[in-house]
Amino acid sequence: LKAFTKFGWPAERIVTTIETLGNTIGASIPVTLYKAIREGTIERGDEVLLIGTGAGLSIGAAIITY
Repeated sequence: LKAFTKFGWPAERIVTTIETLGNTIGASIPVTLYKAIREGTIERGDEVLLIGTGAGLSIGAAIITY
């Protein structure tokens, strides 16, 4: 979370699940997206930045419109 707020992104706009679910590997992005939808953090039409890493050796990101 600290890395994102360092670049000026407000903490309330960042959704994570690692603190409650741990590292769910390939399911991390879908599970976190589901959490954000369920909690109302994102709504239809919102642009969402999805970011994931793989063992710190790779990184992937996508911007989607929900």
